[in-house]
This record gives sequence, structure tokens and C-alpha cells, in this order.
Amino acid sequence: MLIARKPLGDAEIARAKDLFTAAGMETVYLPGLDVHNQFHDLLLSPNPAEYQRNYTFDITPVTDNRPFFFYTVQPRDLWNFVKNASHESADYTAVNKALPLLFGLMAISIVATALILLAPPLVLGTRLPRHPGVLRFLLFFLFIGTGYILIEVGLIQKFVLFLGHPTYALTVVIFSLLTSSGLGSFASRKVLGGDEGRLIKALGCVALLAVLLAFLVSGLLSTLVWMPLSLKIAITVALLMPLGFVMGMPFPTALRRLEEMHAPSVRWAWSLNAAASVLGSVGALVCGIYLGLIQTLIIGGLFYLAALVVVARTASAEVAVPEAAPGRVVLGH
Repeated sequence: MLIARKPLGDAEIARAKDLFTAAGMETVYLPGLDVHNQFHDLLLSPNPAEYQRNYTFDITPVTDNRPFFFYTVQPRDLWNFVKNASHESADYTAVNKALPLLFGLMAISIVATALILLAPPLVLGTRLPRHPGVLRFLLFFLFIGTGYILIEVGLIQKFVLFLGHPTYALTVVIFSLLTSSGLGSFASRKVLGGDEGRLIKALGCVALLAVLLAFLVSGLLSTLVWMPLSLKIAITVALLMPLGFVMGMPFPTALRRLEEMHAPSVRWAWSLNAAASVLGSVGALVCGIYLGLIQTLIIGGLFYLAALVVVARTASAEVAVPEAAPGRVVLGH
């Protein structure tokens, strides 16, 4: 590929032809040369974006938001590729061969999670709790488990470019989030207590911080990428600690609330939260590939908003339950 600052003249084009011929190379494109192939059609297309959409493979320019530069399967052809991918085909090379593995991993995770959740009812005769409001409240743990892992995996991918290596991003991001989440969990009893209003505010704060980071990190990290590694690690920790601190508060607070509602349901809360983390880790990669890393962080924040709705509806349902009139006895068994 030869690129010039100014348009190539006739003499330069003729020299390029001679060089290609001498080297035994096929001319793919030259200005003024009528060679009909995909490169020629794309370069001279009046609407390159439409050409890219309709092309057999995904040849859209790679961005920091979707940095999977070897991934070339069009979304519309995904199922056909996973089903019929051939090891000898050109589109199976590079990272495309990881797609069947990724979706196979997701299928295995779904089956394993289903078995773990179905085993207690089938083997031990344990059923999901039927206590009023508990089933709805268990969704809370499903939502925050999924949201946490989506945000975590999205941030790991996002900080790879900034820190310079996947190992650094994995280590620093997980360290920052888990340490700050542990501190937030420790402080949750004092900060949130049993106040559902404060829990709702904490969930809203997580969603807001996740969205802010999604948009702030892209521009900020590109600007500061020249800094030494030690300083970049310090900046990463400083950016992530506030988010991790707030993300650590909802789980123990809701767990105490669930224990007050129906103590046997706590085991289901742990199970659902763990299952969501397993499925969410694979789902985060799928979201990053098809939607982008910013969108993955936003979706993670939306799961925290869904958890907020669960808490708000549970609180409103409890307020709506009429209390027994004074002086009357209510019997039940």
C-alpha cells in the first residue's frame, strides 16, 4: 500500500505498475486504473457506509469503543457462521474462530447455572419462597449481579489501551473495584442502615456514575495515555474507587432486608447473584463486540436502575398492606 500526501502523477502511477509487475504482485487499485474488485468499489463508492453495511464481512473502521479489529462476521450472519463455520474458510481465521467458542461458553454457562438452580428443588425438595414480595425482591440480586459484572468487564476492556496491557488492566481494575466495594460493603450498615430511601439513592448513584464513566473515560484516557505507568495506575484507581465504593453497598443492605422479610430466602439471593455474575461475564463480551464498551457500561447501569425499581415497588407494596385495626385479633396458621 502506497499513500502520498499529493495525488499521484502519471509517471508515478506507471512506476508503481512496473514495481508491482517486477515483484509478481497483483494490482488491486491504482488511480485511473479500471480494476473491478471490492477495494475499487469501496474507494469509489458514493456511499461508503452503505457499502460497508451490505458487504459480506464487517469491514467498518475499528474504534476504541469496539476494539475487536479481527472480528469480521456481520451480525446478520452470526447464526449461520456459528452453525456452519469451517476451519478452512477465510472468515474463520484470526479472532472469528473464537465466536463459536464464546457462544458455546455462554450455552455451557446457561446450562450449568440452570442445573445449579434446579438441583435444590429436584434433589432436596426445596422450592422458591412463596412469601409475599420475596420473589420480586429476589430479582434485585439478579439485577445487581448482572450489572456489577457488566460494568467490571466493560471497564477492564476500556482500560487496556490506557494501561498498555490486558494484564495491567485486569489487575488494576479488579483490585480497585473489589477493594472499594469491600469498603463500601463494610460502611453500608452505617451509611444506608435499613433505610430503603437511602438504598434507592445508592442504586441511582451507581447508575449515574457508570454512565458518567462510560462517556468520561473515552476522552480522558486518550488525553492522558502518554503518562508513565505508575501515574496511570494511580489515575485508574482514583477514577474507579468512588464507583466501586457505592457498588459495594446495595448487596449487604438488601441481604439484611431480605433476612427480615424471609430468612430462608437468603440462600436463593446468593445463588441468583452468583449465577448472574457467571452469565453476565460472557454477556459483557457479547455486548462489547456487538454494541461497544460504552454501551456495555450503560447497560450495566440500567441493571442497577432495574434493581432500584424492585426496591421502590417492594417498599410501596408494603406501605399499601393495610394494618390490623386496634383491639382486633388476627388469627392465621
